[in-house]
Amino acid sequence: MEMSDADQVWNRACASECAGTGPGDRHLWALLRVHGAVMSGGVGFAADVCSPEEFARSADASRYFGLPHLSRVIARVARSSPEEDEELQAAYDELVPLDQVLADAFERRYRAAPLDFAPL
Repeated sequence: MEMSDADQVWNRACASECAGTGPGDRHLWALLRVHGAVMSGGVGFAADVCSPEEFARSADASRYFGLPHLSRVIARVARSSPEEDEELQAAYDELVPLDQVLADAFERRYRAAPLDFAPL
């Protein structure tokens, strides 16, 4: 089965940092960077391994992909203390119970603004 253009753009973002040169590519990579850290070890782990700049870019990316509530949670994680991890993890999990939430947001944006992403 042949992969769609959107699938190829998603895979490109997963393969290396900002592999595509378009603003959509950079936003997708930023969103997936923090999400991957959260999925690997939770919000506390993400706070330990992601820089403040990565959190800021991920929060911007969340807004870009139409996920403003997620943007607010990501921004809170960036400046949180370990005592807030449980609350923030619950908030993140409620907004992103499955990776598909992010995939769907990306696909909507890709369909609406394909020129924001570098050509394949």
